[in-house]
Amino acid sequence: MKITKITTYTVFAYRTNYTFIKIDTNEGISGVGEATLECLELAVEGAVSDLAPHLIGKDPSRIESLWHDLYRDTYWRSGPVIMSAISGIDQALWDIKGKRAGLPVYELLGGKYRDRIMVYANGWFAGAKTPKDFAKKAKEAVSCGFKALKFDPFGKSYMEISNKELVYSIDKVQTVR
Repeated sequence: MKITKITTYTVFAYRTNYTFIKIDTNEGISGVGEATLECLELAVEGAVSDLAPHLIGKDPSRIESLWHDLYRDTYWRSGPVIMSAISGIDQALWDIKGKRAGLPVYELLGGKYRDRIMVYANGWFAGAKTPKDFAKKAKEAVSCGFKALKFDPFGKSYMEISNKELVYSIDKVQTVR
């Protein structure tokens, strides 16, 4: 099996964009990984584009060797852009390996650890403007089974906040609670 093509996809998701990487092989098996880096999706796309020639024609099952080569052959190791790109590639390679073996990736990585995990909702408040809007959106999220909600009640305030904005933000939190 050989890697034949690497494609990046940027998907708009309200407040940020998600970056996905798809790796295709000559045997028709493809894998997908996520390489999101908030506000730097074009940089990650560029990094993947720069790394792709090092992967084309290679055996996707040699995951650790490929990871090492990608990491070692970059001058500025451990930067967020290159590491996000390598991470997405790594996930896509594991996805290919799992599909080829007919197993979920977690089985290849040592097996299932938990039967359940708690998650929180983020982005549930899209379109809300007033505290009442936020409370309505929160109820919708809770009705979907979420027990924890993440949001930024401060809106456009950054580094400084007026007393009026602070009181309004506190009102949003109290209404949601």
